[in-house]
Amino acid sequence: MPSSARIAPPRPKLFAITWPILSEHLLNAFVGLLFVWLFAMVSDATAATFGLSNQIIRFFFILFRVVSTGTSVVAAQHLGGGDRVGAGQIARASLWAALWMGVISALVTVLGTDFLLDIMKAPVELRPEARTYMMLAGWTLVADSINATGSAVLRAHTRTRDAMRLILISHVISVVIAVPLMLGWFGLPKLGQIGAGIAFLSAGLVLMAMNFLLWIKALAIVPRLMDFFLPRWNRLSQVLHIGIPGGGENVAYRSCFMVNLAFVSMMGASSLAAHT
Repeated sequence: MPSSARIAPPRPKLFAITWPILSEHLLNAFVGLLFVWLFAMVSDATAATFGLSNQIIRFFFILFRVVSTGTSVVAAQHLGGGDRVGAGQIARASLWAALWMGVISALVTVLGTDFLLDIMKAPVELRPEARTYMMLAGWTLVADSINATGSAVLRAHTRTRDAMRLILISHVISVVIAVPLMLGWFGLPKLGQIGAGIAFLSAGLVLMAMNFLLWIKALAIVPRLMDFFLPRWNRLSQVLHIGIPGGGENVAYRSCFMVNLAFVSMMGASSLAAHT
């Protein structure tokens, strides 16, 4: 064989890449059910409030897939062509879009809480608790947006196991913080949904730090401060070209789901609790 011949690195097996992704989805579903159970332990009204408020928050999270999906696909394309530098540039360029999409979503949630609750036909008796929860949980959207892109970059580099481990750690943190605060264990005040909001925000910030640490250690991608404030449109256009059609489908589905949820909300708090 000629000395100049290039030997391609061994390709990972498909199952080795996909089973952590499946496990991550199952884990998210399990933790979601766990929190529904915890909220139901506080009261039916709290469970109903969580169901309504959380679906509003999740709607904005779906929007983040526009950036994360595009980033994952375009970065993988560069890696497939042997261009690790280009993949790193795509990852860093996506941070600007992820940050500001998260900030705008958070501001809309926090400043427009009453408007959003009006759209969703929230029962009057649930609004005070829902308003307080959304004012806090809305800021988790900033971390969620960045984390969605951070995980997408790890998966594009076939680091699906690492992405799953980080998600697992963040879920453990959220449960460990939420349970005592929600139920008033160890002499702590019983905060209900507010305790969960504090836990979600704390877990999101820790996950963001772990994502960036893994970028640096495993991928040699070093985020810089200007990546968050200086848009690189030549790279972002590639991301959005893929991400808008890919994420748009999820946005359309979630919008239809929200309409159905609004009809359930009009039936009252008990129906909303049952739906949750």
